[in-house]
Amino acid sequence: MSQISRTLSAGMAPPGGADWWEDAENASLISTCQQFALKTGELRVRTSALLAQSRRDPNHMELVADMAKQVQELDHRVAAWLMSVPPAFRFRTLCWVDEDIADVRSFDRLSEAEVFPGRVDIYPDFVTAGAWNTARVTRLILASLTIRITAWLRAPVDYRTTVEYAMVKQICEGTISEAIASVPYHLGWHTRQRDLFQQNPGLSGFVCGEEAPSKALPAYMVVWTLACLRNHDMTNEDQRTWVNGRLKFIEEKMGIKYARIIARAC
Repeated sequence: MSQISRTLSAGMAPPGGADWWEDAENASLISTCQQFALKTGELRVRTSALLAQSRRDPNHMELVADMAKQVQELDHRVAAWLMSVPPAFRFRTLCWVDEDIADVRSFDRLSEAEVFPGRVDIYPDFVTAGAWNTARVTRLILASLTIRITAWLRAPVDYRTTVEYAMVKQICEGTISEAIASVPYHLGWHTRQRDLFQQNPGLSGFVCGEEAPSKALPAYMVVWTLACLRNHDMTNEDQRTWVNGRLKFIEEKMGIKYARIIARAC
């Protein structure tokens, strides 16, 4: 997983390429999303190399346009795969939390809130949640590549007026919201809500079980996702404030100094 993070965050090409472990017949949830992440790393490196060249002759523009198609095709593959994930590995919405319940009427309170106003999701386990978030970050990076390519191809037209930008913006907003909705699960918020959910028989077995102390590994697995959200152009200021607060919480309250290191590195 650390190699996947480095590949996506730093724009490094995978040392062994993206196809070295592809096995369609035996692909698991985590291996499939990591395969997509490696392919995204490759496309990011190739895109950066193409856009770094100053010439704008027809042949080069055709290469850039072809790269745009490759990026979009990979994003469509990731989206289609997420839609096909078996029910046993899907998340479900635990609840919706509004601003009054979260008590986030200021930036200071928002940075300390355990839950961002809106949806809160739960997963079969935190490894599955991590796989979903790897796929989400992959889509966010592919979206950024689409924006970079669109800006290059449409210059001097403002890329924010293009159809491509409008489509990418919609994808990013939904993806960021889904990733944020997974964070309380990683940090064990759901295990402390017995009274809130005791009237719901469908959730009582999960939510009202024996409360365990906060675990470091689930928190560790969401750090990279939070760092990527914090640095993404489509993350709004309220979301960024909350994400920074969660990274600070993981570092200071859970003792995972990695949260500060990776947040500053991304």
